[in-house]
Amino acid sequence: MIDVETDALLARAADLDRTARSLASGPPDPPALVVSAPGWATAAALTSLRSAVEAALGSAAADVARAAGLIRAAADDYVSTDDRAARRLARVG
Repeated sequence: MIDVETDALLARAADLDRTARSLASGPPDPPALVVSAPGWATAAALTSLRSAVEAALGSAAADVARAAGLIRAAADDYVSTDDRAARRLARVG
């Protein structure tokens, strides 16, 4: 027997949506990755690092949001399957 708690699945999907939004927006007060002496090697390295971190966070946010959508779809599929089974059983007897 499979026991599926669709409310719990939907709650976890909502949690993942919040996590995805948080990842996409970055830290609330991002540290300044700025070098006061333009042209120094560290300035270019920090600029590159910041871009890489922002890209990684954006990618992680998209992955987490996609997982939330898949969980929500699974919960919907369980409900639809249960509804179909109930209609079929009602016709039988």
